[in-house]
Amino acid sequence: MLDVRGHLVGSVASAFRFVQRGLRQMTKSTPAATSPDEWKPEEPLVLSYRDDGFVWASWQNGELALRLGQHDSVVEIMREFLAQDALADLLTDLRHRAAS
Repeated sequence: MLDVRGHLVGSVASAFRFVQRGLRQMTKSTPAATSPDEWKPEEPLVLSYRDDGFVWASWQNGELALRLGQHDSVVEIMREFLAQDALADLLTDLRHRAAS
């Protein structure tokens, strides 16, 4: 049985790994990027809205930050993701009920 939520989370995880690889490539030439303190993908992700009007993602206790986009765009993307996640939960629940 296909778990729709697992598929969605897998897609998000794939996108996240893609971003991580891109970040490694972007920072590869800087000496600080080789520091163990610079890159902490195992730490919780923190989103910040800064005075520059952009939302940034960083890792707790880390120095690396990724600019996600302007506030309104990121909010819309988050809303869409949460709606997709809720729909995936609903569809998965319906499939489990139908299979019982």
